[in-house]
Amino acid sequence: MEKIKKELTQIEFEKILIEFQDIYGNEKTIYDIGKDVVDIVKKIIPAKEVHFLLITDSEKVLETITLSNNIKIDIASSLSMMLQCYESKEAFFSNDIERDIYYKSEIDNFLDYPLKNLLLSPLLTENNQCLGIIWAAIPKKDLNQYMQSDLTYIRQISILDENILAREKKEQKRDREVRDNESTSSVVKRLKSWLFK
Repeated sequence: MEKIKKELTQIEFEKILIEFQDIYGNEKTIYDIGKDVVDIVKKIIPAKEVHFLLITDSEKVLETITLSNNIKIDIASSLSMMLQCYESKEAFFSNDIERDIYYKSEIDNFLDYPLKNLLLSPLLTENNQCLGIIWAAIPKKDLNQYMQSDLTYIRQISILDENILAREKKEQKRDREVRDNESTSSVVKRLKSWLFK
């Protein structure tokens, strides 16, 4: 039988938050941030399975960056809990997803997990842009439930430093430009070799 996780005190949460902020300030990529967010969420709420879903360039498509094989989820295809989270930019939970009118298993349970309770939280920039969603699940046979304090704590860790994100986007753009230049260069070389034969 699963052990019930005791609710954190404010002091316990603040210690975890300080630890997270120390780690977070040193991270280089959004993937590292995603991994750290998952680790911290597991420390503060009773979720057994936690994933960080990143909004891709295509709006309303989420990509799991915390799985070895990334899954893309199109949340625009149907009304779902994840779409509600993305549009409202609010964290919320359901302690009985089978009775939740917004729950769509093909979107909200993209892992086909034996899901009972689900907590979703947007990851926001300081300018209130949604960059992704924290997906935190409790399985069916687990006695744990989400509480209001879980939402309070999640909201405090869900605003990301835009400087780190801006640096990450610049690096991704530079990498893309380098790849584009390399492919253009190889095309030019092939054309030259063909023209001067």
